[in-house]
Amino acid sequence: MPSPELAPLVEQLRAHPLLAQIATVPMPLAEARKGFDDFKEMFPTPPDVKVKTFDANGVPCELITAPGATTHHVVLFFHGGGFVIGSAHSHRELCSRLSRASGASVLFVEYRRGPEHPFPAALEDCVTAYRWVMDTFKHDANRIAFAGDSAGGGLTVSTMLRARSLGLPPPACGVCFSAWMDLPLTGKDPVHPDVLITRHGLREMARMYLGGADGTDPFASPLYATLENLAGLPPLYLQVGSAEVLLDDSHRFAERARKAGVDVKLDEWPHLFHVFQLYPILPECTEAIAKVADFLKQNFNP
Repeated sequence: MPSPELAPLVEQLRAHPLLAQIATVPMPLAEARKGFDDFKEMFPTPPDVKVKTFDANGVPCELITAPGATTHHVVLFFHGGGFVIGSAHSHRELCSRLSRASGASVLFVEYRRGPEHPFPAALEDCVTAYRWVMDTFKHDANRIAFAGDSAGGGLTVSTMLRARSLGLPPPACGVCFSAWMDLPLTGKDPVHPDVLITRHGLREMARMYLGGADGTDPFASPLYATLENLAGLPPLYLQVGSAEVLLDDSHRFAERARKAGVDVKLDEWPHLFHVFQLYPILPECTEAIAKVADFLKQNFNP
């Protein structure tokens, strides 16, 4: 059964004009970006969390560290927003909870967004940030994890694939919240409608991000990676809601990755919508982050 907090939150989101605007692309992009960034007002970052900015070889990043967390382990976080919206403002609070629960610092990657910087700019920035973490903190890859939501969930896997093609070692593990693995959107619709995003909106975001590139390129849509390319990826943990457009992405990708021999854990949350982990008022959100923290601790090199 869903928590009693879920229904009031859904009604609040449905009535929110800026969130509704984000869901119904095309829209004024500047307004949509502001609407998503306003999450910092709805869910502010706790004052005890330290935030330090870095230039990671040209990629702006924030190191987010909750009390008790250290840089001995670092989670690279790739944000969602259809590759065209989203920033540290929209996701800093989520990253602070991830740091607090896991005891690791979170490096938020402000990758370049479309349409100003189309594919593969975001992917290149994520790989650059990965190199920078290994060099700056003198970490081997077993002390680094990737995580991301929606578009960032897809980037979590595509960055692993791209890094390996460049001869870089894989991170210890990866976490994907409501991952967008298939930009052409060929998956089945969920039984329950998504309250936040639509196929129409996602198609427009994919168009702006791809800039004419092939959406089935595995570096854009990891679902299309061959089994040979998926083989050897580190353990992956996928969380997805049963009431979201991208539900089928997680299930199809998990099936392919398992066929390739990848250790994949997939949790589907009944009645939950797209990236419910952004909403700390939900008990399901607290439980989900705790499970992610356990997964990270199990896979980080001691």
